[in-house]
Amino acid sequence: MFEIELRADDEPTLRRIQQTLDCGNIYRLEYARYAKWQSHVKLKVSNFEDIYTKVIPFFKANPLQAKKRFDFVKFCLIADMMKRKEHLTLEGVDRIREIKHKDSLDALDTHVQWGAAEIT
Repeated sequence: MFEIELRADDEPTLRRIQQTLDCGNIYRLEYARYAKWQSHVKLKVSNFEDIYTKVIPFFKANPLQAKKRFDFVKFCLIADMMKRKEHLTLEGVDRIREIKHKDSLDALDTHVQWGAAEIT
């Protein structure tokens, strides 16, 4: 899964990203339980072929500049494994877990789901 979440007032930007990538759906997120939080919008791409043929090539051609670039490298490695169906074996799942947690602070970042990219 690939996700970008922005504040609701940045929805036009998110729609342009969706058009550029030519995939994904946009969802409105309300955080009613957090009085000080503003509404957010999320672009979510869950179709593997769209991720593999549209999202990944876009970010390879337009590399991320911040720390998310390290997560993107891992994201690509795992996408390649999934393309080869390696995720369907126990060894493949173990390898994915190893890649996910290698040299990573993901476990400390509660705002990032594996496979998600957050641009704020």
